[in-house]
Amino acid sequence: MTFTTRPCVFAVLAITGFIAWQWNAAIDSARDLTPLAIQQFKDARAAAELREAAWAQNRWPFIWPGLLALVGAVMFWDDVKRWWKKDDA
Repeated sequence: MTFTTRPCVFAVLAITGFIAWQWNAAIDSARDLTPLAIQQFKDARAAAELREAAWAQNRWPFIWPGLLALVGAVMFWDDVKRWWKKDDA
């Protein structure tokens, strides 16, 4: 894969991931957590369900940047290594 196609592929992956993130956020925002928040005062199991539901809604901002950095490191590792150890001879 040439260097010019790698940034394009990386940009397409980043945009696709962002769209998936927003799609998932739109689906998860339809689920209202207010009943679980109120129910947690009456039932101990509801607190665990609330934590799991909140994590399901908010996991993308934690996971996506790490995945994007991992993909970028894999795609551009050779170029970064070559630029870093440039021969001055």
